[in-house]
Amino acid sequence: MESECQVVTRGYTCWLMPPSPQPAQAARRYVRVAPLPKRPVEIQIMGAAFLDVLEARDISVGGVGVNVPHGFEGCNIRAAVQVIIKLPGKKAFLAKAVVRHVNTAMCLFGVEFTDIAEGHRRDIGLYVEQMIELGRSR
Repeated sequence: MESECQVVTRGYTCWLMPPSPQPAQAARRYVRVAPLPKRPVEIQIMGAAFLDVLEARDISVGGVGVNVPHGFEGCNIRAAVQVIIKLPGKKAFLAKAVVRHVNTAMCLFGVEFTDIAEGHRRDIGLYVEQMIELGRSR
């Protein structure tokens, strides 16, 4: 995408969103990418009152969006969660996160990473770069 700003951080590129006149885009700090349908990013979200195994709708170095087809029982905004992330071809890893957005009409919610090892953030950054090259940015 030509309008994105590129920042290189510790060996990977962190794609930041430039200011945008559209409110939804303006709120995003990082470029999101959609995983390939045949190579999903697997997500396990563990909260105080729920445990879900899902596939990422989109992912960035800052967080992940997931579809929740069965509803949002026990999932609250600002709820602390643990997330196990399995990128295609990589070992699964754990991150701490917080639920930032719930959209019941579209059956999805957004989770922001709050504590993630730098190596794992780098793996996500490299994955995001690969997906951008394939035209999968959102």
